[in-house]
Amino acid sequence: MRKQTVLRETASFDKRRETLSIDRDTVLLLIDVQEGFKDPKWGRRNNPCAEAKIAQVFNTWRVSGRPIIHVQHVSQEHASVFTPESPGIALQEEPDQLTKN
Repeated sequence: MRKQTVLRETASFDKRRETLSIDRDTVLLLIDVQEGFKDPKWGRRNNPCAEAKIAQVFNTWRVSGRPIIHVQHVSQEHASVFTPESPGIALQEEPDQLTKN
């Protein structure tokens, strides 16, 4: 049986401090953090603090040395902001830079 190492990380969420127990090999999976979601065609956002929250988690993960995987949406629909030739397909800046926009 493999012994698991559990680290304690402290991160700031909603202006309060929380300590989480996270396995050392736990992966952060960032899905669709792309420029295309900034397009006005999506309308008013229901998550205006999303980038700040992503940046907090991303920075905690990066400092801890845990793996991070980015998943990128690619569309074959010509009108999509996520076609391979569209600027919307680009991943947003490094999440630690998102809060500086």
